[in-house]
Amino acid sequence: MSKTGARPRVLVVGAGLAGTATAIRLLHFARRPLEIILLERRAAYRSAGVAYHRDGNPWDYVFNIQAGRMSVFREDVLDFVNWANQEADRRKWPRRWASWTFTEQGPAPRRIFQDYLDDRLAEAARESCSGVVLVEADGEALDARRCDRGFEVTVRGLAPHVTEGLRPGPLADTLLLEADHVVLATGLELREPPFAAGVAGHPQFIRNPYSASAIRELTALPRDASVV
Repeated sequence: MSKTGARPRVLVVGAGLAGTATAIRLLHFARRPLEIILLERRAAYRSAGVAYHRDGNPWDYVFNIQAGRMSVFREDVLDFVNWANQEADRRKWPRRWASWTFTEQGPAPRRIFQDYLDDRLAEAARESCSGVVLVEADGEALDARRCDRGFEVTVRGLAPHVTEGLRPGPLADTLLLEADHVVLATGLELREPPFAAGVAGHPQFIRNPYSASAIRELTALPRDASVV
């Protein structure tokens, strides 16, 4: 019996790989009414997180393991490979990858993993049992506290996808979101390296060499430029 509304609510904080995979499994296995809120503070990181979002993964940047080990389902280890070969929308892919046949032992570009997780999440939502609902919400969780109804989570900038179990929050632009269960799937943040502290603010310092902006800067350099 839900303490927060007509059906139990699970709040998943973070919609990268871990959070998306958790939501997929909940959608697959829930047999009674359930609301799953998948909360993400950066829209570009949804179904990707820091590791797989498109801006940080140019097409030449491949997984550091074989494509056959990237399935989100342990019971179907070739699901990612099969998706890439049979289901992925390749219309905007570069020529090299658009004609590529993926194999279990071969490479695959990291940036397509976001599309894979997007597709599998949408598929799980379509095939879920009656009364099982997925809500993909934008917002940042600031705090979570236990209460007699389960949890109260302070959320900043919550987009208007959630309408029940809300109260004004303690800070400006915040709401208190009630949930029966909370899953923390915030993952790893991109940390600032201590050794670069002295040059972090320099206009020629490139923090992430794999980002789209960094690729543009690096490819625009003269051939005889010095890169440290």
